[in-house]
Amino acid sequence: MQHEYQHELFDEFEQKESKIKRFSRNAIPPRKPRFFHFTIEQISTIVILIILALILSFALGIEKGKNIAGTVGQKKAKEIVVTKIVEQKKEETKKPVQTIVVPKKKKVEEIVKPYTIQLISYKDKNRATKTVGAFKRKGYQASMMRENGWYQVCVGSYLNKKEAEEDLKNFSQKYKDCFLRAKNK
Repeated sequence: MQHEYQHELFDEFEQKESKIKRFSRNAIPPRKPRFFHFTIEQISTIVILIILALILSFALGIEKGKNIAGTVGQKKAKEIVVTKIVEQKKEETKKPVQTIVVPKKKKVEEIVKPYTIQLISYKDKNRATKTVGAFKRKGYQASMMRENGWYQVCVGSYLNKKEAEEDLKNFSQKYKDCFLRAKNK
């Protein structure tokens, strides 16, 4: 296409391609287009997303570790309870024990443990039953008593007040109004 302008006015502005440029254009192959072209903003966004993903995976790992440690702690607590029960049974065998004669003439040892710890009282029997079940699943000796229309959830069975007061300290951290009481017969 020929431009329609006065050539004589623009002759001095026209540049002819030098021989070196023509040679280099033919000798050097043209650049291939890039498939991936990132700007600085895109690169910084990708780096930030990778850092956030690492932080999230680290946080999830910590939570998983806490859950594992919690289950291990519960197992250790159950082992401690079992060892306390074994120690109590060893002490109980040293103390005099009441025996009851069963019709089949077998002797059964029964130890009277008159004290327990009352944790919660409910008007609703279902809630009290669920709470007792939850404590039993945790390994506690839980029971429910009814008194004046209220269902009281109690935990433990103790020979004397000193034994009960040790556990009462532990339970009073979570259940502020718990107290030591005598079992109903």
